[in-house]
Parts: sequence; C-alpha cells; structure tokens
Amino acid sequence: MIFGFDGLIVSDDLDAPATMRRRTLLDTAIASLNAGADLLLVAGGPCLEELCDGIVEAVRGGELSADRLSAAANRVRVHAV
Repeated sequence: MIFGFDGLIVSDDLDAPATMRRRTLLDTAIASLNAGADLLLVAGGPCLEELCDGIVEAVRGGELSADRLSAAANRVRVHAV
C-alpha cells in the first residue's frame, strides 16, 4: 500500500517519448514497476513479447524483485474486474 492507497496503480503510456526520457521501453517498464506501478500501459505491437521476456530477466538478474512483480500481478488480479 502506497500512502494509504490500496487501489490499482496504472502507469502512463510507457512508450511515449516524454515518459521514456531517452531510456529503452524495458528500462522504463522496470523503473515503473520498481516505483510502484502495478499495471503498465503500453501501446502494443511486436515489442510486447520482448518486453515480457525482459521483465522476467530483470527479476532473474536482481534488477526487479520477484516479490514486487508478484505483488503487482496480484493487485491487477484483485482490482481489474
């Protein structure tokens, strides 16, 4: 729970240039998850599979906590009805 808020935290459009700030989409996604976002807004396209694989690798490499990713997934399951 962040600041007493127990709802779903959705990111801004991650592949917008202003959001990416000269980072890769993967780096932006990992930073968003680490900052507390539960659901990532991405326009779609062929990059989604690579993005998902990159997030898994970030967990394996210690850049993103498995607990944080699990908590985000659980919050999406609970709140996205």
